[in-house]
Amino acid sequence: ALVLGWGLARWGGSSPARVLLHTGDVPEAYASLLGRAGWSCHNVEYIQGVAYGLFHNWRSSRFVDVFTKLRALQLTAFEKILLLDLDLLVRPAAAGRGPMALDGSPAGDSEISVASAAESSLESLFALRPPAAMKRGAPVPHHGEALPYAAVWSHPSRRRGDELPPHQQAGGINAGVMLFKPDPELFSQMDAEIRDWYHPEHYATYMPEQEYLGRLFGTFDQWTHIDCRFNFEVDKNERVPHDFTEAHEAIRAGGAPGHQGAAVLHFSGTGVKPWDLLFGQRGDAGTLLVA
Repeated sequence: ALVLGWGLARWGGSSPARVLLHTGDVPEAYASLLGRAGWSCHNVEYIQGVAYGLFHNWRSSRFVDVFTKLRALQLTAFEKILLLDLDLLVRPAAAGRGPMALDGSPAGDSEISVASAAESSLESLFALRPPAAMKRGAPVPHHGEALPYAAVWSHPSRRRGDELPPHQQAGGINAGVMLFKPDPELFSQMDAEIRDWYHPEHYATYMPEQEYLGRLFGTFDQWTHIDCRFNFEVDKNERVPHDFTEAHEAIRAGGAPGHQGAAVLHFSGTGVKPWDLLFGQRGDAGTLLVA
């Protein structure tokens, strides 16, 4: 959260407010420090009691409390909200640049197109029609393109490779970066629905809230595609190769002249978490390594 807050403060634009939703088990000292990083911290209650029918492996799932993020839809003070995972690294808009270092600094001589840079900034996503998120896999839509429901449900290469029957969900969106319009009434409907253990539309997946949101908004609304440069998973080609597209390859390979590069790096999954490098024991803040 500190790294994301720092990245947003530096590269996320000056206009959007930065709101961090956290539960009551976050120590006050942590919340205070996060506030110094530019976050406006809001304490919310967990969403618990979610139907196990939404989980493939609810006993061991790390996503048991993940539906708590839906509380962002209650933020009615805002016209639109950009819902971000914490394992993101925001970089500067880099349109027209050559190769870049991890921190976004140029790796060689280059020029920047100001107009293109503005279009590739994270703040530019607020111009899209919500709901918006990156569609997974091929074929790759254009940035800002409206997605038919078939594009959310189907995923030709994965369906063939994994031999999934037509009635099973093969595609979807990535929930790491999503644009929404706050809607308390819709939140109440969703809150009741996910707690309904006998709801006929529940569908077990390994990424429960991601696939639930994909199906819900794909059915009763229409998703807008967010280009992968705003949600570039750094290990996608190894972890989920069926979702690795030519758009990802263009960024991974350094891009072509004028290519906009990745504005947001996403360290999704469990294998690549930069903060684990700071701890003597994985994920244990009590073993913080200090040089």
